[in-house]
Amino acid sequence: MTRTLKVSAIAIIGAMVLWACGSKELGPKETGEKFLKALAEGDYATAKNYASKSSQESLDMLEKMSGGESSGSADDIVVGEVKEDGEKATLAYTEKGAEKTLNLVKEDDAWKAQFDKGGDTGSNGNPLDEVSDAIEDAMEEVVEETSEKVAE
Repeated sequence: MTRTLKVSAIAIIGAMVLWACGSKELGPKETGEKFLKALAEGDYATAKNYASKSSQESLDMLEKMSGGESSGSADDIVVGEVKEDGEKATLAYTEKGAEKTLNLVKEDDAWKAQFDKGGDTGSNGNPLDEVSDAIEDAMEEVVEETSEKVAE
């Protein structure tokens, strides 16, 4: 009987230690930081782990457009304050000195970064903005050149 009690006690203590040391759910600040740093480093696979389901397609497109190369460094990201509102949160951060925000949502009881094409991660926070601006500029040039040729 004493042996059974010892084994039971060891099993219970072991279970408690494993439970206490188990994977801790990340809050919105930690999730946002891991997402932003992975994105800055061009580690799209890791970024996808911290992104919402609706953001996966946008990250795939960004990865293809970048050729898998990073546009910066994790050192360029400085994470600030987070504001939680139920199932949503907003994370303030700076990237290369520019103030930006990242939206996060609770999905399957875990915080995920909201990064959607056509959307905005906050004020000037969408990395696709540069690509969009370049396409817009190129289109304006084409229209201008075509108008000039038509006028001749």
